Amino acid sequence: MKRKYTVTNVLMGRDTFGVTVYPNIDYAFVVALVVILDEINRDRMGDDDI
Repeated sequence: MKRKYTVTNVLMGRDTFGVTVYPNIDYAFVVALVVILDEINRDRMGDDDI
């Protein structure tokens, strides 16, 4: 998983991730993992909006 930083994403507060998913892998599970890892990372950095 790689986070992509662009000027637009930084200014608008959006995150973009690139993920390689191989055949026979559950895409919904991968998306859930990315969301969970992002939330954990935001909590550690103090960037959580909630």
